[in-house]
Amino acid sequence: MSRFVPRATVVAMLSCLASGAFAANTFDGTGFTLSYDDEAASYSYETTSFGGINTEYLTPGQVSYTTSGSGLEVGFLNGLGVYATSYTDFTPQTLSGAFHLPMTLSAATGYVLTGYTITIEGNYSIETPGSVDVAGLLYATSGIEGFSVSGFTPFAGGSTSVSGSFSAIGDISFVTVLDGYDEVETCTDPLDPSTCTIEQVPRYREEMDLGEAYLNIERITITPQVAAVPEPETLALVLAGAGVLLGLRGRGAATRNCARQG
Repeated sequence: MSRFVPRATVVAMLSCLASGAFAANTFDGTGFTLSYDDEAASYSYETTSFGGINTEYLTPGQVSYTTSGSGLEVGFLNGLGVYATSYTDFTPQTLSGAFHLPMTLSAATGYVLTGYTITIEGNYSIETPGSVDVAGLLYATSGIEGFSVSGFTPFAGGSTSVSGSFSAIGDISFVTVLDGYDEVETCTDPLDPSTCTIEQVPRYREEMDLGEAYLNIERITITPQVAAVPEPETLALVLAGAGVLLGLRGRGAATRNCARQG
């Protein structure tokens, strides 16, 4: 038995594929509609193995998507992070990662979309010299901290993607340390021992200071920013009120002018 697909359905499907506007999941929040394509999403991080650097990717089962009236939360069940150290090869090491989530945004009736806020939460640990960077929103060179950083992106609606990168650096530096003292004899008269003095002169050496850094992202939250648009009736009342106010001001000015002329 043959099956027929309506021509309009086929055209619509081909149109979506050609435009790249298809998104797997759509939900309505407070004042907005957000669609995201989790099948096209990518979450990567670098690791080291046998002296080389490999790029790994989180599997779909390691990522969760939670929707609410305020936005979308992308959670990483085992974290999304990198660990860099200079202890292995005694050279600086930089490891990085990236995230990419295609989405579309539009304002609901009665609202206007101004953009969206991205909030990234996680933790890091740094043994100096080292540093971590998170999407240009966080840069740290020391400490063991949890963090929550946010950035706003102006956006009027349509297709876009939440993308960014992060990195950790295990660096090296050289420090000067006291290695001991040398006895140095100084004589004002080389032929007279009584004019000689012995001085303890410090001796220094340079040591290599090794560092490491660990960065872990636990979740990324996307919060659309919308503003309510006044209803036409409300806007008309506001304009009418403004007109009445201007009229009263004009009448008052005319009255004062007549009083001056009288």
